Amino acid sequence: MIEVSKPGGFVLLRHARNEAVRENYLGLHQWNLDASPDGDFIIWNKHSSVNVTQILAGQANVTLLESAPEHIVVTLTKNPGTILFEADDARLRLRELLVEISDTAVSLGREGLLMRACFSVQTYTQYIVKKLTRLF
Repeated sequence: MIEVSKPGGFVLLRHARNEAVRENYLGLHQWNLDASPDGDFIIWNKHSSVNVTQILAGQANVTLLESAPEHIVVTLTKNPGTILFEADDARLRLRELLVEISDTAVSLGREGLLMRACFSVQTYTQYIVKKLTRLF
């Protein structure tokens, strides 16, 4: 999300804390979102942990906001000088990102296939509507 945000732009995340634990790692609930004891934003599951604050250091400012105990609210603000891919490559990189999202959805099984189908229907519907509006 940070990669496709404009410099100075932000991403706002609001999620249930540790949803994968609560849902017993079933379906789309494969990862937990939480704050580390040091106050960093982390994403983790039974097998690994990712410190998002550390990974995005230098590229984005990660801020955990006050929230209810059962939710986590995070802002990821892209640093103004951060350009993760050149404008000439933007369309190619966006295509690569969409393919990666599609592949990830397929790897999730039935729920992922449903996500991919909904994305495809929405994308093709928008394309057809644009074509039809040009005709009339």
